[in-house]
Amino acid sequence: MHTLHTTSAFVVSSYPHGESNRVYQLLTHTLGFLYAHGQGVRELKNRNRYGLSTGTQTTVTLVRGRDIWRITGATAHPVAPQTSRMRRILALTTALVPREDASHDIYELLAEAERAFRDEEMPGDLSELLTALRLLRILGYVDQTSLPTVLNEALNHTAIDAATLGHVETHRQALIRRVNNALQAAI
Repeated sequence: MHTLHTTSAFVVSSYPHGESNRVYQLLTHTLGFLYAHGQGVRELKNRNRYGLSTGTQTTVTLVRGRDIWRITGATAHPVAPQTSRMRRILALTTALVPREDASHDIYELLAEAERAFRDEEMPGDLSELLTALRLLRILGYVDQTSLPTVLNEALNHTAIDAATLGHVETHRQALIRRVNNALQAAI
């Protein structure tokens, strides 16, 4: 008998496979990055199709086959109104994080970013900048020694709140420069 794995995941990308199937790249809470096959999800009658939109957070049930993971169930979480920002963060994560290196910290960072993007009171551009900076810090591309103490503390916590975003707003141009320099070094 196969073991079912139910976990929260971000749908990073997908591509069609065959007539009615799709292959999904998922960043899961417990299993890290993986590819999973969704059988018949391109058909209108499929119940999993709406829970597997690219750039969204979902709860998936997976079973490990001989060579591949298969999706047996998917339930979508509430969708953030700023989905394009989440897609950009997921694209950055995909580009920078090796498959075997997807850590629990990265998933928690993305989950907090998704919560911030869902909150209409939070400025989306500052949340996106802070999330990118935190991701680059986790991966070792940002040197924290020359940052002000307030920003060091902001980078080491996972919560995105109004006070933290106020500090990000104050140092916005310097932080954008840091992100751009880190991205040039990474690529």
